[in-house]
Amino acid sequence: MPLLTDALDPKCHLGPVDPTTMLPKGPRTLTEDEKRTRNARENMLPLDAMINLNAIEDQAENVLSWTACAHCRSAANGEDSKLSGIS
Repeated sequence: MPLLTDALDPKCHLGPVDPTTMLPKGPRTLTEDEKRTRNARENMLPLDAMINLNAIEDQAENVLSWTACAHCRSAANGEDSKLSGIS
């Protein structure tokens, strides 16, 4: 772990974590985005039912989280670049 030892001051090195001292994870409620993507994945069309790239993109936007969609759009340098490639 040279990266950690190089990046952290030695006084920050507290030692190994004792798993018995960690709080247990309890049940959590799904976010609206997680509910939306779970439902979309359960009802996703089979790939052979998608007749063009627009249909595939529509399905992808339904099953991806909003964060993932935003990441894909940012890679295309914004919505304008994404849409200009369609026409």
